[in-house]
Amino acid sequence: MKQRIALTAFLIINLLFAYKYFLRFSAYSFVISFVYLASVLGLFLFLRSSNTKWLSNSFFYFGIVALYSICFILIFAQIDPLTLKPDRWSVITNFWAAAFQGEYPYAAKSHMGNYPGPMPIYFVLALPFVWLNEIGYFSVLGLIILTIFYRRKMEPKESLILLVLLVSSIAIFWEMFVRSTILVNAVFFFIFIRGFMNIESKSNKKFWLSAIIAGLILSTRSVFILPLVIVLVYFLKTKEYTFKQLLLWGILLSIVFAATFVPFVILYPTTFFKINPFIVQGEYILPTQFGFIFIGFAAIAGMLCKRKSDLLFFSGLVYLLFFFVYAGFNGIRYGFVYSYMESKTDISYALFSVPFLLHSIFPEKEDNKRELLQNSQ
Repeated sequence: MKQRIALTAFLIINLLFAYKYFLRFSAYSFVISFVYLASVLGLFLFLRSSNTKWLSNSFFYFGIVALYSICFILIFAQIDPLTLKPDRWSVITNFWAAAFQGEYPYAAKSHMGNYPGPMPIYFVLALPFVWLNEIGYFSVLGLIILTIFYRRKMEPKESLILLVLLVSSIAIFWEMFVRSTILVNAVFFFIFIRGFMNIESKSNKKFWLSAIIAGLILSTRSVFILPLVIVLVYFLKTKEYTFKQLLLWGILLSIVFAATFVPFVILYPTTFFKINPFIVQGEYILPTQFGFIFIGFAAIAGMLCKRKSDLLFFSGLVYLLFFFVYAGFNGIRYGFVYSYMESKTDISYALFSVPFLLHSIFPEKEDNKRELLQNSQ
């Protein structure tokens, strides 16, 4: 059931992208979109039922990754990002341009006139790609990290199937093409949550170190709080950690998170409280009160998880719920068709769920071994 739900959700995300962007080239976008989805689903079913040896070949797997990455590096060299409407790359470059000139960076606008919404560490992570003069490499890096993770943790054949889903995805193609950074952020969230939920309760150093890392990751995008809440509630429910341990962990995370804003408060005390990422997100994405509602949904999801493998699946669903509520809110405010077609609703936010959903399509190697051991007993 998890596999079916996760795969269906992934296909729906791609349908949102396919219909919108195929419509720019053809009046038959609806038909083309469903033919595309049927092809992807057919390819998935074919590969899942196939037993040919090349499906397990690592050279073939990483050859696809390399070819896909090189194609986008070549595309970046040919396509001027100023000709594209999405402006995440511009938010990053203008943020650092202002910072290097001694100006308050959160007051810098993108080429589309938007203020920066992400948190400070997001911009720190993107800085090397500003120096390379190509933010698109940051997006490609996220995809490469995710494919390496799947190859290490999944069975060879199943990792290849997930790779095929990635490289055939219209949504991922769009993410790479426009130099968006949603996927790379989602990959950071996913890999941290996957590691955090498997830390042994006796490993104190790793436990407290994870709070520091979590505070830094939270200072990329605030939506990271959602899978984090799911895991913490699950830990509390299963008594893997005591309430006191989790409280102290949360305090340490909060201190690290708050520390990332200290330079802005010290250097720009007046301006910071007039314009900052919290204000921008509250005005341009969803009102602040929705954040508390989503934290409540995440807490409920944590209670519903019966085993650790459920944590990633429910994280993907909560991210998808976040997107649809956000889309619904903008649909009511602007009109659903106008909001969707004119990008008042940023459908790329649905991509936060992708690493979690894809992971839920197949169990990890460790899960397979654990199930075989339980069955033998």
